Amino acid sequence: MLLAPACTRSIENESSQFALEGIPPQLPPLIAPEVLSDRATRAGIDAALTPLGFVKSDGVSPPTLSPDGRHLAVQLAPAPNWVDLVAWRPEMPRPAPAIALVPVDPDGGLGTPVVPREPLLLGRSSTNDGVLVERPDGDGTRRIGMAFWDSGDVEWLVEDDGVAAMAVLGPDGDLAWCRSGAVGEPASLRLLRRNGELREWPPLPESTWMLPAFAGDGRRLFAMLLEDGRARLAAFDLRDPDEAVETWTFSSRVDAPRALRAILATGPDASPPGASSWSILHPDWNALCRWHPADGRLDRLPEGTYALTGPVGDGRLLADASGLWHVGSSSGDDEPRLDLLFDGVWIPRVFETSDGGAAAMLFRPDPTGFQVVRLSIDRLDAYPDAESGASNTGPPPR
Repeated sequence: MLLAPACTRSIENESSQFALEGIPPQLPPLIAPEVLSDRATRAGIDAALTPLGFVKSDGVSPPTLSPDGRHLAVQLAPAPNWVDLVAWRPEMPRPAPAIALVPVDPDGGLGTPVVPREPLLLGRSSTNDGVLVERPDGDGTRRIGMAFWDSGDVEWLVEDDGVAAMAVLGPDGDLAWCRSGAVGEPASLRLLRRNGELREWPPLPESTWMLPAFAGDGRRLFAMLLEDGRARLAAFDLRDPDEAVETWTFSSRVDAPRALRAILATGPDASPPGASSWSILHPDWNALCRWHPADGRLDRLPEGTYALTGPVGDGRLLADASGLWHVGSSSGDDEPRLDLLFDGVWIPRVFETSDGGAAAMLFRPDPTGFQVVRLSIDRLDAYPDAESGASNTGPPPR
């Protein structure tokens, strides 16, 4: 089912690429409080925005946020080349990559960054203790570790004589990554269960595994199988890994850079807690799509969308080329309402608050880093009627 905006927008069939490096040359001012209040009220919500500051980074690599929202990690400039992100370069990148670990004050503001001394590439997953990282070594091998937020020290989780890359953590503490015996060789898909069990799926001939991800309900492991210009999506049932693999032909126009763009923008919200689907950016549609392997279908979202969060308040957040939208909850046969909250390019990440609710951290890209703001959303018990201004407790006006 497609998300229905409050005003009609067409879905284009043109093929284009969303690139995180296509960012504005400078940061426009934040939205006026009066404008945000008006837009939020029309959406039937109460939205509170707290500017936290600016964090220096390469301005391209999406940040990684801790599940509790108290820490964030960024890749420092210069931005890694795509061949380094997929571990296809045998030499150490020059200059050596570096990350910064930044504490977030719950009362507002960003703390002093911690910069580990090791050459590290930023991973896609985190816990409240640390963030996944990868260390490329000069001989072409690569290790996977956990960099702790407070100290920057790294605990190595995967280190052998192979190339381990593109790691991700599951909701139950499982670890998945891609491993090849040497740089340039096809990669297998590996899964390390929390109980210590290790499973491996070798690639099919003339293919390589890339960019695994876990379903938010912990029942499936997703991955992309990259062939010669083509890609397939695969899902493994973690309750019975010996079951047949569920697959879907994704696109015949995918290479490694497009695969990275398809996965990186969505972040952990590609399959939020409890979800069984996987949201990725489709290179042919210039839009998010959501794969439901259990139902055998691929849903297409509106053109230009590149991120859809898990629940926050009484809805979710959708990012596209024009701004950040609030997606209201649907009732009955009604499609969800879509209301614009912020203009411009934003990278949203949802986190759990101390009271067990959810809020969002928003990152606005800049050539030298990210502007960081916290967004809290609550449902309004009553809101102005579009015609009379009277209070109305029914569904928001369409």
